[in-house]
Amino acid sequence: MHLILAGTRGGLKQNPPTEEPMKWIKIGEIFSVNRQYPWMQTHASYPMAESKGNGIIRIYFSTRDAQNRSFLGYADLDFADNYKVVAIGKNPLLTHGEPGAFDQDGVSGGCLLEHNGDKYLYYMGWKQVPHLPFQNRIGLAVWRESRNMFERYQTNPLFEIDEIDHLSVSYPFVLREKDRFRMWYGTFQEWDQKKELFRHSLRAATSNDGIHWERDKNLAIEAKPGEGISRPFVRVEQGRYKMWYAFRGQYYRIGYAESEDGIRWTRKDDEAGIRVSASGFDSQSICYPFLFNYKGKQYMLYNGNDYGKTGIGLAVLDGG
Repeated sequence: MHLILAGTRGGLKQNPPTEEPMKWIKIGEIFSVNRQYPWMQTHASYPMAESKGNGIIRIYFSTRDAQNRSFLGYADLDFADNYKVVAIGKNPLLTHGEPGAFDQDGVSGGCLLEHNGDKYLYYMGWKQVPHLPFQNRIGLAVWRESRNMFERYQTNPLFEIDEIDHLSVSYPFVLREKDRFRMWYGTFQEWDQKKELFRHSLRAATSNDGIHWERDKNLAIEAKPGEGISRPFVRVEQGRYKMWYAFRGQYYRIGYAESEDGIRWTRKDDEAGIRVSASGFDSQSICYPFLFNYKGKQYMLYNGNDYGKTGIGLAVLDGG
C-alpha cells in the first residue's frame, strides 16, 4: 500500500519554511467525467490522490448518476507519461446508503488515512430532507482488498446533529498525530430565507481512536455572513499548521490559513497562490484543493467551475 497520506503528519515530506510568496503553476485539466458509466454521468468533485507506484497516481473523486446521487469513483493517471489517464474504475468504490440512512442520496470523499494496516476513508454523506436543500453527516469506511471497494465501518455517522452542529456537518479532513487524531470539518450555521445561500464555517475535533470524537465548541475558522468555507486540507510544516480550503460568496475561490496549534487560525487568502483562469474549465470558480507530493514536488488537485462538473485540475508549487 502506497498511500499519499494526506492525513498523517509524517506521511508528507516536511519542507522548510520560506518567505517567498506561494505560487502554484497550473498544469491544466487532467480528468473529466463524460457519462462513462450509468453511475458516472457528471462531475468529478472532491479529488484525493494516492500513489500506486511506478508513476501511477490514483485520483479518487465524487461523481453523480442521472438521479444526482453521488458515488466514489477513481481514475489512474501516469505522471511519468504527461498525466495520461490509463484506467477508470468500472464500478464505484463506495455507493449511497440504504433508504433513510444519513448517506442515502450519495457519498463524497474527504480524506484517506492509514491506521493499523487499514486504509480509512472519512467521507461526507448526502441526504435530502424536508425544508432544506440537503443535509450532510460524516461517515467512515474501510478498504476491503478482497472486494476491491470501501466498506462502511458503521451505518451511523460518526457524530450527530446537535447543539454544537445544529444543521449539518461535512467535508472531513483527519490528521493523525502522536497519540490522537485531529479533524477539521465543515458546519452549517445558517441558511438564508430562500434556502439558496448559507453560512458555512469550519470546526475542529479530536479523537483517541479515529472513531469517537470530541468536538470543539468554538469554531476553527468562522465564515463571514453569506460566506461558505469548505473542504479543508491540513498539513504541518516545521511545527506550523497550514490549511487550504475553498471559500465562496457567489463563486468559489481557494483560500489559505495558518495556525500555531491547529485551533486558532489566521486567514491569509491572498497568499493561497492560485486564482481562476482567464478562460477554460476553471475560469469562474476554483475549489476543493487536495495537496500531495510526487518526486520531490508539491502538487495540488482542485476542481473548477460548477463544483467539479468541468473536471479536475492539477497545479505544481513553483520552486517546491
